[in-house]
Amino acid sequence: VSKNIEQSALSNKRLIKLASIMDTAACQMNEWGASTLSINDIAQSVGLSRNALYYYFKDRMELITSCYERSIQVLTQDLDEAIQFSDVAEERISFLFRRKLLDSHPEQAVLSDLDLVPEPRKSEILAKHQVNIAKLESIIEQGIRTNELRQIDHEITAQLLLGLLNWGQLWKKWNAIDEKVVENTLDILLRGASTNRDFKFNCSLDVTKLLTKPVNLFDSDSLGEAKRLQILGEASLLFNQRGIGSTSVDDIADRLGVTKGSIYHYFDDKQSLVNACYQNAFRQYELLLETVKELDVSGIERIMTSIHLNSQAQVSLTPPLILQAGILNTPGDIPIRANKLADTANSMLIDAVEDGSSRIDGTSSYLTAGFYFWIPKWIEDKPPRRNSQVVDIICQIASGGILQAG
Repeated sequence: VSKNIEQSALSNKRLIKLASIMDTAACQMNEWGASTLSINDIAQSVGLSRNALYYYFKDRMELITSCYERSIQVLTQDLDEAIQFSDVAEERISFLFRRKLLDSHPEQAVLSDLDLVPEPRKSEILAKHQVNIAKLESIIEQGIRTNELRQIDHEITAQLLLGLLNWGQLWKKWNAIDEKVVENTLDILLRGASTNRDFKFNCSLDVTKLLTKPVNLFDSDSLGEAKRLQILGEASLLFNQRGIGSTSVDDIADRLGVTKGSIYHYFDDKQSLVNACYQNAFRQYELLLETVKELDVSGIERIMTSIHLNSQAQVSLTPPLILQAGILNTPGDIPIRANKLADTANSMLIDAVEDGSSRIDGTSSYLTAGFYFWIPKWIEDKPPRRNSQVVDIICQIASGGILQAG
């Protein structure tokens, strides 16, 4: 008996250490990106030698893959608990939202760089992820059938919810997210930001016209800059869809139909290209927000215009680079600029409350970027829709929420 007890104790000790390794790895993947995962750093953090860590995982890729598999498993458990918690769609969605962003459970790796995972495990992870998405869609569909929820697009709504949850997990790396921020963001998803839940928003601005720089075909410098921006746009699209760590310079060159040397003519290496994508993206984000601030419209119209323009940008073929897993592995000025953008968005929300067009205070704006930052991860997998329809649906939800009025 004593031998069995001893074996059980050793097994429990091993499970605790295994969980500690994965907790530490998931945190590092979210902060610095899966492709930069350091076995040495993780071993040191959990009090193991490098060789001892290989007792738990045969190599670095096994650890990365296991972290992604655990993320899927935890979401499955959370969804099942939400379904068991209540028959009411609002309560199920609220349970999931609070569980992921407020409960003190171990950090899970955000699914940004799945293309790093070798087959067949990558396909197995994606298949389980689709099962989770289907569960979330079924919660929303049931709410629509019982008239709890509006006649909304259940697929887009499910992806918006996942986008908000993923973005919330990453934003916490830069700023603490308190209960008020989470509850306000959940309130926007459920009831919308507008005081008038039947508010019909129409955006007359075209993001392409705002962001596209004129090209002088007879000026070599202008042509060179146009080529550089084309590389940045195509690279950002692939980085957004597949993850920065999963995308190589060869992948970008293939998409552009050029040699890798053509890219290296403008950028010294991949990291230089990534940094330039971030700088270009924040130039665009700042331009869009400055444009919105100058509009002579109500506060809620400014907020919706900001979401609409950023969503337009993300459904385009050359979107700005999104903040994703590896959020701390960004150029030094990006966190400062991101916080400044968030503060500006906060002030716009406060203005909207003061003019009576919004009922949500500014603290929720820290997470509202989740409405559009995750679009590139899913839009190409959806049935064909006009991109303008997707953007309009996103703004409809942000403005009026998903619950029935009344």
